[in-house]
Amino acid sequence: MAKQDGESPKEREPRLIGRRYRYTKDYKRTTYVGANGRPKERVVYIGKWICPTDEPETYRRIVLVLRIAAGIAAAAVVGALLIVPAPMEHKWYVPVLVLSLFPLAYAVIGACLLPNKPTPMERAKFDKSFQRMKQSAVAGLIILALAAIGAIVYWILKATGVFQNAAPFALSDGIFFVCLLLSAAAYVAIYREAGKLHTETRENAAYKPL
Repeated sequence: MAKQDGESPKEREPRLIGRRYRYTKDYKRTTYVGANGRPKERVVYIGKWICPTDEPETYRRIVLVLRIAAGIAAAAVVGALLIVPAPMEHKWYVPVLVLSLFPLAYAVIGACLLPNKPTPMERAKFDKSFQRMKQSAVAGLIILALAAIGAIVYWILKATGVFQNAAPFALSDGIFFVCLLLSAAAYVAIYREAGKLHTETRENAAYKPL
């Protein structure tokens, strides 16, 4: 059977890979002669550089705030999950809050990948650190809002007698809401601080890593 587009498998391969892997075109394989005289291959970055333009002090402050905020968000969410008192019947907001662990994990990973000093970054590294934290903060805030709404609905139904066997409002329930507020504030701080970073895009030839 004839090929539909007339392309050979080798010609289609880069296009198909590019669809699956976002940063494929930012790298290429090159061959060089090793110390033993044998040819070796290495991957070289050929994409554009994302360069922070803030002063070093300003950059380090942004990174510090992002890391602290990510730690606070993680502690608050985990604390909220651990503090929820029994019984767990009808507390649908707890599974919703569990979902927030996914964007939280991405935010923490992004915080670990933040460069300690303002240096040109590969596009993938910038996206997986600063951009990932910003996007995770938005997703985390949405899930936290849903969990808070679920908790409020639960207590409204409890007050109206729908859940007759539910335990009364306790101090741990109040701490749960405080943890939600604390984690939401941390996410807001992450979103705002990540947005304060100023960058410029430079051609690949403008910077050569040591």
